[in-house]
Amino acid sequence: MVNSQNTLISVIIPAYNAEKYIRESVASIQHQTYQNIEIIIIDDASMDETYRISKQLQKKDNRIRIFQHTTRKGPAQAVNTGWTEAIGTFIARMDADDIAFPNRLENQLDFLQHNPDHIAVGGTCIMTNEEGAPLYFKHFPETHKEIYRSCFIYNPLQEGTTMINRCKLPKDYMLFQTGVKTGEGVDLVFRLFRYGKVHNLNDYMIYYRLHHTNTSHKARRMFFHTLKARIRGVILYGYIPSIGGVIATLAQTILFVLLPEKAVTSLYKTLRYQSDLKSTISIRHQLPAHI
Repeated sequence: MVNSQNTLISVIIPAYNAEKYIRESVASIQHQTYQNIEIIIIDDASMDETYRISKQLQKKDNRIRIFQHTTRKGPAQAVNTGWTEAIGTFIARMDADDIAFPNRLENQLDFLQHNPDHIAVGGTCIMTNEEGAPLYFKHFPETHKEIYRSCFIYNPLQEGTTMINRCKLPKDYMLFQTGVKTGEGVDLVFRLFRYGKVHNLNDYMIYYRLHHTNTSHKARRMFFHTLKARIRGVILYGYIPSIGGVIATLAQTILFVLLPEKAVTSLYKTLRYQSDLKSTISIRHQLPAHI
């Protein structure tokens, strides 16, 4: 594990109307086993108490920095604002309605420091409902080779679990491309490949909350934005898909065009989630009582 706390990690948390969840989300970062962090909250013109609550949290923890958009710009631009303001060498992503496992940052930093040919690392998610009750596991391929080959089948990196080694990127690099809508997470993976390898730890990184405001909850719309990102990956970033990946994309396109929305969502859950509620609940109990 990491032997010192000299390296600063910047944790970027975009927030929009997150008053119900942001305290718990921020607390899960505040109580990480790795403590040399800054927490950057970007309030994307919330219409609820998100900004006020964030300011209250800031008064109690000087590691928290807050930025506010006067008009809503969307999660990608909110993350870009945080990216621009971040001071840390390593940048971690976190959503304002998710909960991080206590050793998430330590484990990810340890991996990147011991694998300098890698630019980013993610990990496994546990999906919950709005109240935080566990529903499914969401696993991802681990090695760079597996991740690269999976990009034309599904998104192999959960953005909200990602930590990036910023030193390996150009100084003027912006995390998300302007004008890329909803498929920005997939687009990011293709762009990261140009600068280093990507890995997923076989460890639980976050509890990912599913609710009606998730952009990823609308499976059909998400797929077609992902399809555009895959095409950009080939044309703009030099990604070379496997024959199996191309066949999978064509088959997915046909299914998403022909099937009704409910069937599409059901199919997506069947393919991407694994259910084992007893194991999931026992893992939940490993979190500190105050989170």
